[in-house]
Amino acid sequence: MYRVLVTGATSALGRYLLWLLKANNCLAIGVGRNPRKVLQLQQAGFECLCLDLTDPQTYSKLPKVEQVIHAAALSAPWGTYSDFYKQNVFVTELLAQWAKEVEVKRIIYLSSASVYTTHEHRFNILESEIPTQFINHYAKTKYLSEQVLKNQNFQAIILRPRAIIGAGDVVIMPRILRAYQENKLRLPKTSPVVNVTSIENLAELIYLGLNADLNAQYTVFNVANEAPVQLGQLINDILTALGLAPPPKNISPLVLYIAGAFYEFFFKLKGSSEEPPITRYGATILSKSFTMNLSKVQAQLGYKALVDTPHSVLQYVDWYQGRLTDTRFFPKP
Repeated sequence: MYRVLVTGATSALGRYLLWLLKANNCLAIGVGRNPRKVLQLQQAGFECLCLDLTDPQTYSKLPKVEQVIHAAALSAPWGTYSDFYKQNVFVTELLAQWAKEVEVKRIIYLSSASVYTTHEHRFNILESEIPTQFINHYAKTKYLSEQVLKNQNFQAIILRPRAIIGAGDVVIMPRILRAYQENKLRLPKTSPVVNVTSIENLAELIYLGLNADLNAQYTVFNVANEAPVQLGQLINDILTALGLAPPPKNISPLVLYIAGAFYEFFFKLKGSSEEPPITRYGATILSKSFTMNLSKVQAQLGYKALVDTPHSVLQYVDWYQGRLTDTRFFPKP
């Protein structure tokens, strides 16, 4: 039995990881900053600490462990660079320093496929194909966080998942549903082909990473479900399963992008911290194809998807409608 620290434990992925590690007889300790969800985890039988990882004094309170799964992050299409830097880069710097001091053997870092995103279609992306300019603050700070973990005295495995979906999702689907409910969800006439990543697949891969026999001190892997999907069809399938009519598919990608640019300008002008209904990043996600090459993660970590995208769609719908209640997932708010 080995000891694992899981940051970001109050996310849907974090809770699933605590369940998976406990089921495999690992001693997992979660860290989260949401007191209500930390309490829910404790009541469900998981060990979890409510701590602020941006506070350097926090690290003296962390238990000594052999491995770390670093899933804590500020993940959003909108916000200030300083906020993203503090939550993503600064926290990773503090965690890396602590890991050296307590002689952690390995950190698995949950980065993001957003580091590849441009305003163009991209297909079969390799881990080395980083653009010269990042699309937003989130993508830039995730990449900078990856660099923090280079040349350390512990092994670092960097995972770049694309669009994590499934039960408990409070990042992707809530934004789509809010836009739909406000009658602001419009899809391009031609649907892009994209990768998405089921929570179960990502969690199982992380578990493989904990037990992997890798020679390299620093390795980066793409992560996604094995079969790309049409994004418009995926959104329609989710809405249909929820008993909702599909949104119109009548907008050009250019108009969508211009709308995102307008909203960004307007919200910056009025000094609002509120997230705009659409951003240029959001317009790009809805209109540009994006697929990654998975051969490296399949060859080196033995990755094989356990579930497919339709499974995760139905799972999300069951959770959203209150029919999915077990210790793997937070109850629907």
